[in-house]
Amino acid sequence: MVLFGSETKFISLLGVCPVCEAERGQHHHYGCFAEECPQCHEILMTCHCRAISVDESQRHIQAIRESFTSPEEVQAIMTAPIIHDVPSMLFVAAWLDIMEFMGFIPEKYDDLGDPMYSAKAVRLFLEYAGQ
Repeated sequence: MVLFGSETKFISLLGVCPVCEAERGQHHHYGCFAEECPQCHEILMTCHCRAISVDESQRHIQAIRESFTSPEEVQAIMTAPIIHDVPSMLFVAAWLDIMEFMGFIPEKYDDLGDPMYSAKAVRLFLEYAGQ
């Protein structure tokens, strides 16, 4: 992972990350929107190069999910133009939360503990999200 202050594209002269408050030379906190992807050097939350492990992705997704405070906040993220066409951790977190807010119950859970929904629930969700 890219340590705060070691970024190649988003250079910061600050001593502390303005988003997660990680100190220079320390790892960003999971879910930090200022963390740089170690491969493509874009913002990690919106990149789709899959440069980090599945376990690391899961930790970031969970941190993002825990930051949502309302269904409206999730819906705003789901309809934001930059997210709509980009398969990112932010999109996945919003997708999972809006399914939960809509009252969908997972059919089962995969090996990583992620919920798996029926095709009908996914179709209803996509209709609701306007896709």
